[in-house]
Amino acid sequence: MSSYNARIFWSELMSRDYEASKDFYASVLGWTFDDMEGMGGRYAIAMHDGNPVAGFGDSVAMNLPEEIPSHWMTYI
Repeated sequence: MSSYNARIFWSELMSRDYEASKDFYASVLGWTFDDMEGMGGRYAIAMHDGNPVAGFGDSVAMNLPEEIPSHWMTYI
């Protein structure tokens, strides 16, 4: 069995205020961000001590419906 069994594998924040979310997590957790291209909108990988820790997506730029609020998605 994989050592990843029943563990959180990845988390993504889909944010309606993308830049403010990045600023908040940078100031609170010290994360930096590597912006990516070609994700159907703005997307960045949050980094801590040189390691990827989460993904950040711009739900407005990705055209998610307005009634979907900012939210975290976690992959197990």
